[in-house]
Amino acid sequence: MAATPWGTDLHGAVLRAAGGRAPHRGVAAVAALALLLAGCSLSDDGPGTSAGNGPSADATSAPGAGPGGPAGQDRSPLFDAPADSAAVYEVYGDSLTVADSPDFAGGRLGPESWLAHMDPERFAVTAAGGRWGATVSDVLAGHLADGPMEADALLVFLGTNDLFRAAGDTASDHAAFVGEIEDLAGRRGRGEAAVVVVAVGPSGTEPARGVPGPVADWNDRTRAAAAERGWTFVDPWGPVRDEASNTFADPQDTTDGLHLSVSGAQKLAEGMERALADGSDA
Repeated sequence: MAATPWGTDLHGAVLRAAGGRAPHRGVAAVAALALLLAGCSLSDDGPGTSAGNGPSADATSAPGAGPGGPAGQDRSPLFDAPADSAAVYEVYGDSLTVADSPDFAGGRLGPESWLAHMDPERFAVTAAGGRWGATVSDVLAGHLADGPMEADALLVFLGTNDLFRAAGDTASDHAAFVGEIEDLAGRRGRGEAAVVVVAVGPSGTEPARGVPGPVADWNDRTRAAAAERGWTFVDPWGPVRDEASNTFADPQDTTDGLHLSVSGAQKLAEGMERALADGSDA
């Protein structure tokens, strides 16, 4: 196993979440079901992709011409046959993960996606899907990978839109959200694969105007639900977040108070690697 700068390794985190089962190797290596619960605003209307299917029908940009990358952008090495030192994930997300990627499912990632900055020696992807504005139900409706899940864990970066669409009864809406995650895992036939759930992140750049309460409550509920179900809850947002206000600590890390800039994506990737390695928070 390859040691990380934080004294453990991604394989260890995946194996802990998967109950100690040995990871697969080769093209169908370790895939991690990380339900990444953070993303884009309710009004997000950007491009979308379904894992293995290219741009979705509701994409707002032409195939291969997403808002942040040229049509000829190279496929990320994360989507190649994984290194022996890498943990392998099946990834689902909204605009924080899809970001400016010209072909997210095809592995052509934009620089404003945190995924583009993950270390391929430690992190690999077997399948990916999602779109701007996505909730878990949106992913269920049209962004799941085809074929069997070749993974030991599923990584889904969703939740912000689910929270923003909550209609007053947070407990009921959150229960529905958790049920949809269970449905997603079941439909992907995850078997004994791990589920990694990621916290909703910051919004805004002015601490005096921050509204940390609803996000903290949502994340607390998600953390508790994960513990009850044997999932792993991680919070990678420490490198970009002002803890007291749940806003971005550095305005340069966000393009609009919610979505990541290149520097923000780089920092979130650092937090993600740390959180996954430790199986906890960054």
